[in-house]
Amino acid sequence: MQTEQRLQSLRTDVSVQQTRIPDDYKTKLTFPITPVPDPTAVGSAAAAVANVQQALTSMVEDEAQAMGKVQKALTTVDASAVGAAEKITAAFGEFREKVYTPKVNQLPPEDRDILSKQIQVLEETKRLPVAEKACENLLREVHSAAKDLSGICSEICDLREVIATHRQNLVTSLNNELKDVKLRFLGDSNQASRERFQNRYGAEATALLGWLGTFGDGGSYQRLKTLFDKLATLQLDEKEWKISDLLWDIKFVEFLEVIDDDDIEVSLRVGEAGFVAIQNLSAGQRCVAVFPILLRNTQAPLVIDQPEDNLGNRYIADVIAPDLLVRKTSQQLLVTSHNANLVVLTDADLIGHLDSDGSRCSFLRAGFLACPTSTVKQSVLDVLDGGEAALAARQRKYGVQ
Repeated sequence: MQTEQRLQSLRTDVSVQQTRIPDDYKTKLTFPITPVPDPTAVGSAAAAVANVQQALTSMVEDEAQAMGKVQKALTTVDASAVGAAEKITAAFGEFREKVYTPKVNQLPPEDRDILSKQIQVLEETKRLPVAEKACENLLREVHSAAKDLSGICSEICDLREVIATHRQNLVTSLNNELKDVKLRFLGDSNQASRERFQNRYGAEATALLGWLGTFGDGGSYQRLKTLFDKLATLQLDEKEWKISDLLWDIKFVEFLEVIDDDDIEVSLRVGEAGFVAIQNLSAGQRCVAVFPILLRNTQAPLVIDQPEDNLGNRYIADVIAPDLLVRKTSQQLLVTSHNANLVVLTDADLIGHLDSDGSRCSFLRAGFLACPTSTVKQSVLDVLDGGEAALAARQRKYGVQ
């Protein structure tokens, strides 16, 4: 019976070896050669290089023949193992019928009971060697996959470090340029994404987050690398190894989309209170904090729809307009506005007067507001300042000429 078990185990090893032959024996050597336009110009060097290519080609052919011979030999081993197992089974059956059973029948009942239990144990443990081989093969696959995943996590960590450094440099540059707004880079801490993940999957998401948190410190991918490193050294005689079922669930794949999200904390200087985080600001203060940052998006033409919403005229005149004056020299800006300060103080290169009757939009006039005779002067005065009467009334009340 022990020999039969070993033969079954041998057949399992043969099957595994047959599937691994291409990966174990196929050459990884390559030497692509760019054809030489004029081989005679390089003389014997071209011939020497050609010899290398020929040797490699010959080696590949020899490998193919060798793999074929190994495959054939393994097939022969498997067939002989099958034949031997059949012979052993037949011999054991004959032994049991002619020798074993007659002698057992001569024993006292209590001895026959003991033998019967021993046979039952043997039958139940008959396939243990085969199961152990299957476990060993599975463990090799786990080790290989875990090493690959650990390497991938390392590459991701390196790329994440490059991204984080770039983002931190951008934040530092903006902080040096902005006086009343402060940014802080928060790596791997986009809580909003995690909260959405937890809200979607509830207790299972919380369990997955907590379980991954047990694998060391650092970012999420560092912890995943620690997990896969442990799997890569897993042994068959481990007393206990717990793997969360959620690791193999689609939820884990979705989780990978949120664990490395970065975040930015925006703060605004507010009087004696100093810098206050954006979540504690009013709607108008949030606009004040965010708008200067948006103006620094210089990757393409910038379209801004009514930036004066929630912004005070004093802030527009003192901060936004001067900033736009500088920005427009290096970037195209398209702004829709009903605020005179944004249009007049920024020296808009082209002002367009658009109107609508509710169903159609009409383009009334366009031009550059350079002097009182400008073609768009009346449009700016009427639409943005309320007309000459409104402007004159303000001047009288302000005492401004």
